[in-house]
Amino acid sequence: FVVSATASSGLPVTFTASGPCTITGATVKLTGAGSCTITASQAGDAVWYKAPDVARTFAIAKGNQTVTFTSANPTPVNVGATYTPTATATSGLAVAITLDGTSVGCSLALGVVSFTAAGTCVINANQAGTADWNAAPQQQQSVVSRVCIGTEADLRAAAASGFVFFDFCAAGTKIVLTEGEVTVIGELRLSGVGGANAVIDGNNASRVFLVSGSGRLTLNNVTVTGGNATDGGGIVIYGGDVMLNGNTKVTGNQGCRGAGVHIRNAHLYMNDAATVSNNQGITKAPCLPNGGGVYVGDFSRMEMNGTSTVRDNSVAAGGEGGGGVYLGDSYLFMNAASAITNNTAIGGYGGGVFAAFSGSQLLELTPNARIKGNVAADGGGIYRKDSGAGSFTGVFSTNVVSNTPNNCAGAVGSPTVPGCVNPPPP
Repeated sequence: FVVSATASSGLPVTFTASGPCTITGATVKLTGAGSCTITASQAGDAVWYKAPDVARTFAIAKGNQTVTFTSANPTPVNVGATYTPTATATSGLAVAITLDGTSVGCSLALGVVSFTAAGTCVINANQAGTADWNAAPQQQQSVVSRVCIGTEADLRAAAASGFVFFDFCAAGTKIVLTEGEVTVIGELRLSGVGGANAVIDGNNASRVFLVSGSGRLTLNNVTVTGGNATDGGGIVIYGGDVMLNGNTKVTGNQGCRGAGVHIRNAHLYMNDAATVSNNQGITKAPCLPNGGGVYVGDFSRMEMNGTSTVRDNSVAAGGEGGGGVYLGDSYLFMNAASAITNNTAIGGYGGGVFAAFSGSQLLELTPNARIKGNVAADGGGIYRKDSGAGSFTGVFSTNVVSNTPNNCAGAVGSPTVPGCVNPPPP
């Protein structure tokens, strides 16, 4: 700030400072807390005697400061990773980095945090202040550490841990199961890394995932393959939820009821570019095959969003059919640009969808969804088995196209799909 003073002689006044302050010309700079004295002087000249000095003293309070982390919070991190937190104070003083007493799964040495186990690491940034500065309010970063998955043992431990988020340790990680299916009864979210799907392979010896009770499984950029079971060779869901996100694929599995996915009293959500493809519905005595891609039963809900697809699946002869989806007393919602394409019910019905409605079930298609290019003995696109109160919503004349031998058909005594248009016979 600037000070001013005048002399009765009209001569210029000069200033000096003492204490934690300096003055240049008339501009005062405060350099610390304490007591600052500014003295005004006029030395006189050949005509005027020196004027008496005039001093003004004032108190300088301590300055307030704040602390800010300058390193981005890396959460979540995999166990084994390290992180160097940095922070600055507005005072320019050094900031102390410590671990809070509530931290779990981390240690700090020479300014580097090491993540040693799954947990939450709370990092404190403090500036204690000096004679001139008040202490800054503490700032914290909370970093979640999780175990990455690289082996079958890691995967099983993750499913049993009660912890939620897990990445695979490397792009394209492949795990071949040797101890049977992986059971999920809590919440488990698995993500592939590095732009390449992680692969979980049932080795053609067991189902890959069993989700039951209130279990919730979310897969992001994961391939489920090589599963083999009566219900749901890839994934079976009894009362839980499964979300297939990103580029997740359920492919190359075998089963009798839903070779790819089997759901009962449960929910399946296919989002983004997820696919259920190239699965084979086969006879597993005494079970007869239904649902090459997905079996949806017991008042379940299947929802397809984004560009998700059920494609290139097949179901063998002997059962009722449903090359793509077998829909029994349940709900199928096809949204956005989702599609059921190029599926086959060999010697059976409903190449795309076999609708075994007997109650208030629903098949709903939004305008850009498609059931296309599927093949069956009858009802290449959709086959309606029963005459129950099940409803069909959508513009089926444009949604259901180019299926063989027809787009829609119904069993004797059952109405066909409202609005569905079949090509004229050759």
